[in-house]
Amino acid sequence: MDEQFKKFHEELFANYDCSRCRNCCKMYCGSIPEEDLEKDAEYLGITKEELINSYLIKKKVKIHM
Repeated sequence: MDEQFKKFHEELFANYDCSRCRNCCKMYCGSIPEEDLEKDAEYLGITKEELINSYLIKKKVKIHM
C-alpha cells in the first residue's frame, strides 16, 4: 500500500511546485518520537541538540474551556 501511495503521490505532484502555497506545512504538525531523535540527527549529520533547536518547534497548547 505504501508503494502504491508513493507512486500515486509522485504522479500527482510531479509538476507541482509545493512552495507555491505550503498549506500542508501550515496546517499539519508532525512529531518525532524521543527514541528516534538521536538516529535522525545522525542521519542529518548533526547533533541531537542541533536537530531540536534547528528543526523542531515546541508549540504552546491553549486549553479552551
